[in-house]
Parts: sequence; C-alpha cells; structure tokens
Amino acid sequence: MKTITVSLPMAQLLATGKKHDETRSWATDYRGEIIICATMKDSPFFPASRKNALRSFRCCKRYNRFSNVPTKVIIGTAILTDCKLIDQAYHDFTEWLCPEEYCYGDFTIGRYAWRLESPQLFENPIPASGKVVSGASKKMFRFADV
Repeated sequence: MKTITVSLPMAQLLATGKKHDETRSWATDYRGEIIICATMKDSPFFPASRKNALRSFRCCKRYNRFSNVPTKVIIGTAILTDCKLIDQAYHDFTEWLCPEEYCYGDFTIGRYAWRLESPQLFENPIPASGKVVSGASKKMFRFADV
C-alpha cells in the first residue's frame, strides 16, 4: 500500500479530518487508499498553525499535548482522491474561504494540493520504517508489512 510521510502536527490533522489538502512540490497520478505516517520532524508551518492545531487535537480528544503525539508511526489511512495544481484561483479560494486549511499547508502557486478524504485514525499507532520502492514516484513509499 502507498504511504505518505507527513510532519507533525499535519499528519494528525489529516488522520482526524481537520486537514484535507496535503501540499507538495510534486504531483501524483495515484488515487486510492493511502497510509498516513507521522515523522519526527515538526512541520515548517507549525508555528503559524499551533493554536488551531492544538484546538483540533483537543477536538479529537486523543492527545491533550503535542508531547503525547506519536512519531515514526503509521497513524491512519485516507483515500487520495485528487491532486490539483495550485493556481491563483485555488490559492485565493483556500486563503479566503478555508483559512484554517490555508495555514496548514504551503499553497504557493505552482505547488500541488493532494486531496485526502475519508480519514481513519488508528486506535493504536503502528511503529514504522519504510523504504522507497524502486521506480516509485518521488517520495511516495510502500510498506511491505503493515
């Protein structure tokens, strides 16, 4: 199964449905179920989104502090349904009509928004270490045993 590795707190926000677009510098043709893996590295957007992210964590009632959020684990799955090139219209729409989503990603024109739907947060995170699959597109990973 394909895996997307996401920095904290964005991985948690994706797995709980608080964030829907994962922004990347590259596109993917893949559509279907995808594993969400939380990395140890904090997101570069963490300072701007800390207040909203904390509110989102409290809403899911799983973690009350960032220090309790697991890292280097598979935390859930979602369905990757679309990959849109971020143009001026998409940027403006997200900035003005979805301000919380906007602060959770890099919506610079020319990047891509990967739309994730139907998230499932696992009750118990699964420790993970994966490898890039030969021929896989960019940073999409495949886990052999999950």
